[in-house]
Amino acid sequence: MTLRIICFLSMFCLAIPTQIRAADEPKAVFRAGAAMVDITPVVFPVRVNGMVEERTATMAHDVLMSRALVMDDGEERIVVVIVDSLMLTRAMLDDVKEQATQQTGIPTDHMLIAATHSHSAPSAMPCLGSRTDPEYAQFLPGQIVRSIVQANEKLVPAQFGWAVTGDDQHNHCRRWIFRSDRMTMADPFGQHNVRAHMHPGYQSPNHIGPSGPADTDFTLLSVRTLNEEPIAVLANYAMHYYGSPLVSGDVCGRFGFKFAELIGVANQQPGFVGILSQGTSGDGMWMDYSQPPKPNDLDAYTKALAEVALRAYKSIHHRSDITLAMAETMLKLNRRVPDESRLKWAQDLVAEVGDRLPRGWSEVYAFEQLHLHEDPTAELKLQAIRIGDFGITAIPDEVYGITGIKLKNQSPLAATMNIELANGAEGYIPPPEQHKLGGYTTWAARTAGLEEQTEPQIVETLTRLLELVSKKLRRPSIDQEHKYSKSVVESKPKAFWRLGEIGTVDPSLRRRESAGAIPIDDAEVPAVGAAGVQYAADVIGNYQGVYEDGVAFYLPGPQGNGLKQLTDTPNPRGNRAAHFAGGRVVAKVPELGNVYSVECWIWNGFPNDDRAVTGYFFSHGPAGDPKVAGDHLGIGGNYENKGWNGRLLLFNGNERDEALIGRTVLETRTWHHVVFTRNDNHVTVFLNGKPEPEIDGELEPTYSADCDEFFLGGRSDRLLGLEGRLDEVALYDRALTADEVATHFAMAEAVLVPQVTEAVPQPDSLPLSPEESMKVTHLPEGYELRLVAAEPLVMDPVAIDWGSDGKLWVAEMADYPSGMDNNGKPGGRIRFLEDKIEDPDGVYDTSTVFLSDIPFPTGVMAWGKGVLITAAPELIYAEDTDGDGKADVRKTLYSGFLEGNQQLRVNGLRWGLDNWVYCASGSHHPGYGADNQILSLITNEKTAVGSRDFRIRPNEGLIDPQSGPSQFGRNRDPWGNWFGEQNSYPLWHYVLEDQYIRRNPHFAPPDPRHLLTPSNPPVFSAAPPEKRFHSFEQSGRYTSACSGMVYLDELLFENNAANVGRPVLRSASKTQDNSKSPLPRTGGEGQGEGAATLAGNAAEQSAPSSGLTATFSPDAGEKGQVDGLGIQHVFTCEPFSNLVQHNLLIDDGVSFRLERDPAEADAKTDFFASEDRWCRPVMVRTGPEGALWIVDMYRYMIEHPHWLPKEGQDELRPFFRSGDDRGRIYRIVPKGYTTPKPELPNRRVRIVHHMDEMTPPQLVAELESPNGWRRDTAQRLLVTTPDDFAVESLENMVRNGERPTARLHALCTLDGLGKRSAAIVETALRDPHPGVRRNAVRLVPTASVPLTSLLSMTKDPDAKVRLELACVAGQFNKPPSGHILGELLLFDTDPYLRAAVMSSLNAGNINNTIDRFGALVQGDALEQKPGISKMPGFSSADRDELTSILFEQAASIANDDDLERILLLTIDESNDRLQAWQMKSLAKMLDRLTTRGWSIPEHIDEKHRSWIVEAFVIARRMATDSNEDEILRAAAIPLLLRSSDAPQDRETLKALLTPQTPIALQEVAIRHLGQQADESTADILLSGWSSHSPSLRSQILTVLSSRPAWTADLVQQMESSTVNAAEIDAPMRQRLLTTKDGTIKERLEKLFASGSSVDRKAVLEAFQPVLKLSGDAARGAAIFGKKCTTCHKQGNIGHEVGPNLASLTTRTPESLLTAILDPSAAVEAKYLNFVVATTSGRSVIGMLFTETGSSLTLVAAEGKSESILRTDIEELRSTGKSLMPDGLEKDLSQQDLADIIEYVKTIGK
Repeated sequence: MTLRIICFLSMFCLAIPTQIRAADEPKAVFRAGAAMVDITPVVFPVRVNGMVEERTATMAHDVLMSRALVMDDGEERIVVVIVDSLMLTRAMLDDVKEQATQQTGIPTDHMLIAATHSHSAPSAMPCLGSRTDPEYAQFLPGQIVRSIVQANEKLVPAQFGWAVTGDDQHNHCRRWIFRSDRMTMADPFGQHNVRAHMHPGYQSPNHIGPSGPADTDFTLLSVRTLNEEPIAVLANYAMHYYGSPLVSGDVCGRFGFKFAELIGVANQQPGFVGILSQGTSGDGMWMDYSQPPKPNDLDAYTKALAEVALRAYKSIHHRSDITLAMAETMLKLNRRVPDESRLKWAQDLVAEVGDRLPRGWSEVYAFEQLHLHEDPTAELKLQAIRIGDFGITAIPDEVYGITGIKLKNQSPLAATMNIELANGAEGYIPPPEQHKLGGYTTWAARTAGLEEQTEPQIVETLTRLLELVSKKLRRPSIDQEHKYSKSVVESKPKAFWRLGEIGTVDPSLRRRESAGAIPIDDAEVPAVGAAGVQYAADVIGNYQGVYEDGVAFYLPGPQGNGLKQLTDTPNPRGNRAAHFAGGRVVAKVPELGNVYSVECWIWNGFPNDDRAVTGYFFSHGPAGDPKVAGDHLGIGGNYENKGWNGRLLLFNGNERDEALIGRTVLETRTWHHVVFTRNDNHVTVFLNGKPEPEIDGELEPTYSADCDEFFLGGRSDRLLGLEGRLDEVALYDRALTADEVATHFAMAEAVLVPQVTEAVPQPDSLPLSPEESMKVTHLPEGYELRLVAAEPLVMDPVAIDWGSDGKLWVAEMADYPSGMDNNGKPGGRIRFLEDKIEDPDGVYDTSTVFLSDIPFPTGVMAWGKGVLITAAPELIYAEDTDGDGKADVRKTLYSGFLEGNQQLRVNGLRWGLDNWVYCASGSHHPGYGADNQILSLITNEKTAVGSRDFRIRPNEGLIDPQSGPSQFGRNRDPWGNWFGEQNSYPLWHYVLEDQYIRRNPHFAPPDPRHLLTPSNPPVFSAAPPEKRFHSFEQSGRYTSACSGMVYLDELLFENNAANVGRPVLRSASKTQDNSKSPLPRTGGEGQGEGAATLAGNAAEQSAPSSGLTATFSPDAGEKGQVDGLGIQHVFTCEPFSNLVQHNLLIDDGVSFRLERDPAEADAKTDFFASEDRWCRPVMVRTGPEGALWIVDMYRYMIEHPHWLPKEGQDELRPFFRSGDDRGRIYRIVPKGYTTPKPELPNRRVRIVHHMDEMTPPQLVAELESPNGWRRDTAQRLLVTTPDDFAVESLENMVRNGERPTARLHALCTLDGLGKRSAAIVETALRDPHPGVRRNAVRLVPTASVPLTSLLSMTKDPDAKVRLELACVAGQFNKPPSGHILGELLLFDTDPYLRAAVMSSLNAGNINNTIDRFGALVQGDALEQKPGISKMPGFSSADRDELTSILFEQAASIANDDDLERILLLTIDESNDRLQAWQMKSLAKMLDRLTTRGWSIPEHIDEKHRSWIVEAFVIARRMATDSNEDEILRAAAIPLLLRSSDAPQDRETLKALLTPQTPIALQEVAIRHLGQQADESTADILLSGWSSHSPSLRSQILTVLSSRPAWTADLVQQMESSTVNAAEIDAPMRQRLLTTKDGTIKERLEKLFASGSSVDRKAVLEAFQPVLKLSGDAARGAAIFGKKCTTCHKQGNIGHEVGPNLASLTTRTPESLLTAILDPSAAVEAKYLNFVVATTSGRSVIGMLFTETGSSLTLVAAEGKSESILRTDIEELRSTGKSLMPDGLEKDLSQQDLADIIEYVKTIGK
């Protein structure tokens, strides 16, 4: 069909110079006027059209309007009218225009009148089964005329402006493509040819995706008076309609009123007119069918659109120098009339209907065929308007979104609005390719009856009209270049089909020059062939492809920074792709042979499990070949259940029938980058840029060498083609390398997330500006928040430090969470900020990127002339040597740090009082990286750090493990106490230091951390709860604790001036004076001569507090004390909850307790709490001026995707990096605080000035600063730049410093300088402050201080001083050290202090320690009955156990000369009885002596050996004497089996293992037998098996599993049925199966095979019926209590060994069944089982719980733990299995499993 333009157009074109002026031509004053007239029906009932059948309304729910806008530039006057109606006939509107012309003089061809397409408006014209309402049709035209007249009368001088904004949230394509196997819908004519149809239903399993793009532009035209009073807005949005009750103007009718409210002109006179016109919405609607349904709320939707309009409105720049132009033409077209058979069908059906109204699709469409037959042609009125540089097109049809985009893309104007249903109504106009897909909007009727090539003609005609009114050429409609396509072109492919075409073009529409027309080059018209044929353009230019029918155009392609258009175009559409729905692209490319590559992006929408091959997307071979010779690349399906589902598949045809399969399952509806290369017989397929190929092998080519046929989107024989999208297909005449593939993929920077529609997922809240965010941040009364820096000066900050030169150093983790390319690509930065204003105020104004592209930096510290940086796997030093602000030195100091999860990496970098730099390992549990070693690049030595924290001396390359781990942040208080944290624990205290507890390899210390809170204590957030995907019961609690820090200043919590150096706690009482400070409670550092004095018994044990609640009265205590205890302030970040919490750190013995500040007890929010969910405080520090500095990473999501379940990852994937261009740093100061100036009297300077310019005396003076950073920096500068002149000043400060912190830092600085004299250390030992004394004790060993100076300090009133004393005593190998340790053991019962004593034992002090402690023990035991002790603080059991441990240590470390005497202390020659402590001590000594290889016959004379033999006899008698005290009997049993009477002892032990013996004694006997290596042990333990209780059986099995020989005996007993294999529970089965003996393991597997399968997949398949059973939660709870509480705790029942089941990330029955039956399928590392093989031949199995320098602690079921010395470890290995065992199905029926699943689903809810 050729274009027919009436003669008027030719005449009009010839008149261009006089009729249409260019946009920049001068003109008269621009004027505008607007009016709206009520068109609501006045007579009811009224007919309503818009549906298949007719409806009737009896009332109006809102007012309907005709809204008119008139514009005049002095020469042209134009009218735009938008009417709240479904559709209006051409005849009616022509009549309206004639009437309006008569009354206003405006020409009819300068009027545009359109309907809003409300489906709830009265029927003004017939539509399908609806008739015209005659009364309303008579009423309406006059009202429309009236609106034009009134608008014309209101013309006033005006200004004009426009804006276009994207809104992809409220408009989506409603027409979706069916799966080829779900095409069950028939058209009204009975044919099953519907491949696409509207309204598929939400998340329909029957559909692939939308059939085209939605036009998501929201366009706004605004006119206002010269006084800036709004006159009108004309908005345009391509959303079909919303749906409203009858009668209603729907969203278009309500929009104007809501918008007027938002801009505050709802009551303005003369009235403001808000207009929303209908865009190209034939296939657009508000529903997003790719997502779950949302509530239907018209008012909310209208408000949302009005808010979008408001944002656009605020961006408009109005101007008054506006010119107007308008053009109009007519286009005559044919209708698709029925053929003879269809006409006959229609006539017969109409006859059956008779006089009634038609019902249903077939009847309605039968009538429609008659209408088409009677009226076979149509004439369309098309218009174009120019207002300045803004265009409007008018279309009398319902065209698709893609049509509107075509017009906008080609328009020569800056922006263009398309208004449809204008000047008439001719129904749906699909693009030609959409006709091939069928569906309602293509079915021939008056609603969609025009010829198939109508749409290209409309687009071409309107584009010409736009050229006419603008006097500019159209923009070429081509696929714009981006970084990825550019990189492909540079690689010189043979052909490159980008597949971003927007549609077909009829060749008869190709532009040509004619009289009066604007010439245009043919090259600018898309390539076409015959009518309706669309070429797939080859941008290289040689080999055009041809699209077959069944391909949809311009769907969203892969997204990413490298896929965005490089050229500036108005409203860029993003990358676009073709959707294949039965069609292909066919191309011929010759001369490739057997060496070539194809590269493309693929999006598959078909499920991977529903057919043999999910879909072929590339094929090279002869068309239609029955043998299908060639290379055929696709996605595997369920073919023969081979497991190929979703994996890449390469097939070479039916004759050879060979296939190669990829490794990775391609996620559906997600873009993937695929590259296939053939190099003769060798083929390779790469996926998503990964260097390791998906397919790599040999596959002989089966096509002929001269074959030049290629098929995209399907196979050469059309079988099982792709049902999805392809984009950017490049064909090369060579084999691409892995590097080339990776380079191309990296250039795309693709976001590989599920994507279906145009909609870009939006966060539930938008980011706020720094100022807006600060307004919604809550602080306590009296404080204020100040901005230090924000984007673009800083982005993604995670750590800061201040340089001595005034710079603020910032570590920016821009690559969080998964790399810049979501595949690990580094992108972290180190930058520094400077305040270059002459009067520095702490607000930074310049920013310099110092170092970039470092992997996930976590910490930064100013050091020397540069910085230290933690960026796993390295800790590096960087420096700028040439002064350009960029690092030109980058030196790796240490390497080998773990690179796993980005939240679990080395970090920290804090200066220690001991002049080391401290770091956190980043581990979250002791088993994480337990075997990790760190290499020092300076010393070239490796150090086993494991999961521990560490300290370094960077200049020397030294590294020293420290107690740990800490996850993010390792900080200290002013006195050298170190603290760490983990997600669930906001603070813990490292009571024991690793350098001390690792000295004694024979002692296994307790966990060195004291947890100051229970797990997940509460937080008090200001923001609404963020959606959680796991740990649901932890809402409102810590789950992301980081950067726990002790505040190191007085600014926020100022001291009382009368008590300088003493903290003051003040209550918020009526008498409180807040004039000096907002919350003047306690000094920031707990300073004061007696601040840390303990109340009551100095030996009182410390214990974790029950939670962060104020447990004391705010009026209690004075001078910074509560009950005499020192107080400090701590802050911990909780980024998930957008807050920083403040608590009081209260001195408590050797450690602390943590409590909420009483002054904040009633506060609803924490100290810093933001309502802005993007606010993510990740670090808090005390600033150089005393403010609290907060580092806000400012991200939409802070959780690492690794921790999210799949549904969480899918939902949040689009936002993984949201906010990566933002970041803020704040500081909190007292309200009204100003930076004090030096000239102010009696005030210390607090500005951040350059300490690097200070002289040594000035630096020494800085040690008196109340600020921790200033003191630390001064100390560091003094130590790293030694000056002998400072020594005297430092010594004087140690003696006479005003502040205890000054005295302390002076002492530590002298230590760092190597100038610590004995005299100065002894002076510090007498300091009134315990913090100074404690650090002085630390320095005693290196300062040549006599040990006697420490003797009196065993009674020091401060527990931490005594703890340090216990540690330091071990540095001496002299008797006085033993006296100190013995005294501490006797009078200090704290378990940490005892552990410190044990770690300090050595050969030189063990004798004196035992003498001092043992003498009192011996006397107490003799005087008291068993079970009673009069020793202060000791129970008898405690006394005996501690004594035995002490003697055990002696056996390991004492000199040979001392051992005999110590050993004989355990034996009493003159008595026939032994005390419990003696027997326990003797047994432990003998065990250790055996390990040591120390022979009793060689070292002890015969007389004393006889004493030992007699002790064995006494022990045997006491053990078997039922009248003896049970405590003594239990102590005697471990002495059996140690003499020549061992056979008798075995019988004794066997006799004890009977039901008549107390259970406690049986357990001791089992443990003792387990320590022996005798082969008969298994026989003894199994002899009474039938009479043993389940508890004893479990212990016996644990023992038997610890040695291979015993396990073999057990297997033999099981095989003989003496022991029933069915009685062995799942945990024990798994334990037994850890044996390394292959034969035994095979026998065990055979024994256990009857009840369980080693193949977990088979087990899962066998138990699938469980999912169909109904579970009983109550019964499940009972079974859970029996089977699961050994490792899981629910309420007060069970053991907290495994994870808390309330925090399961997903609880679907399928996931729970997998977790129960295959628990090791996805086990978190900390729950893995480890096996420790000891040097004695035993095996210990359990979860790694604690790691220290000297030992490991494993915990197993029921919380049973065992510590193993590192010296006793022969091998440590992970089983790779969960602590939860396989094989539980043996103990559970299918109904049991269903009940447990139902119960677990209820936990925590």
